[in-house]
Amino acid sequence: MVFHTVHRTGAARDKIQPRQNKEHNSAQDWRNLHRCESGQTITVWLGAIVVMSSVLMGSAYDMSVAWMHKQWADTAAQAACTAGAMDMLWAANAGGNSTPLTAYNFIPAPNGTASGDCATSSSTSMCYYAKLNGYASPGLTGNVPSNDVSWSLSASAPLNSNSPTLTTTPSNGVPAYMNVVVNENVPVTFMGIFAHFLGMKNSWSTIQVAGHCNCGLEGTTTTSTTTDSLGMTFASCQQVGSGSCTNTSGILSAPSNTVTSGALVTISVAYSYTGGGGSIGGGSGIGYISCNGGTSWTGFVGRTITLPSSGNGTGSVSCTGITNTNVIRLKAYVQMSSGYGNDNYGSFGFTSATLSFSNGSTTLLHVTNFQND
Repeated sequence: MVFHTVHRTGAARDKIQPRQNKEHNSAQDWRNLHRCESGQTITVWLGAIVVMSSVLMGSAYDMSVAWMHKQWADTAAQAACTAGAMDMLWAANAGGNSTPLTAYNFIPAPNGTASGDCATSSSTSMCYYAKLNGYASPGLTGNVPSNDVSWSLSASAPLNSNSPTLTTTPSNGVPAYMNVVVNENVPVTFMGIFAHFLGMKNSWSTIQVAGHCNCGLEGTTTTSTTTDSLGMTFASCQQVGSGSCTNTSGILSAPSNTVTSGALVTISVAYSYTGGGGSIGGGSGIGYISCNGGTSWTGFVGRTITLPSSGNGTGSVSCTGITNTNVIRLKAYVQMSSGYGNDNYGSFGFTSATLSFSNGSTTLLHVTNFQND
């Protein structure tokens, strides 16, 4: 097989060359056009980045201002709440339902509730201290820089209270807890410009922030008890042989103590018993206490004596309604079973006695600011 090589002449090459030049020029034009459009895209992206950065930085500035005003509102709420709680404490300690200056009173009647707004009632201590902290509380106006302070009393303790059982103050029945809210419309700059740019007129002229404080009265309750030794002629009884005996003490002489009518009074005594004699026989010794002069007796201990035996012990009984501790008496009783003549004997007697009663409980109140938001 023979291959033939064709050699183009100069004329033939000249016919092909214009086509190659045309293709080369088209590619070059495309690259030039693309290079021009690339510059326009970079300009657009740079413009978008500048706009977004301005919006973000402006929003960050506005939010920083709003956060600062939020801290100020919290501080004002705390100051106002503490001032109101101090007035509540004063009224509770005075046993009344009025603040030191009755013209500025906000404390309700017993078991009542109260609330208020400093825009309509600015004479309370809460409003005064809020104003000292920059919140005069003219009332909120939409999309306009303004502020408002409101307060309310409640018998429900906050969740973080240490004494949730305290609902009202003991002396005057006033709700023990207060909540103060400070609302403020804070003016914005960049967010407002951005809103106007989008056609949202007056939509973002302000941002509303709120400061809160829960405060109130907590109490520490203490209970005191008075205990006095009773001066007395101790009752005792001794029985020899079968049979029984009874012996009643004189009226016990108690120290001069004021016992609240209806109070629970406890009389405690120490006693001793002895049994002896023959091998057959036995008995019991019983102590009785009368809290009203001997007209009504209450048994407090029954001791079976197995002969021969002896010992001692203590016992007590509680009485209610005592108004005079000088009418208390004791009674000793011994019952012996049959034995050998008179060789059985048993005795029961009191050796000491004390009287105790509660002086009641006292609640010491103090002001507490609970956690804010």
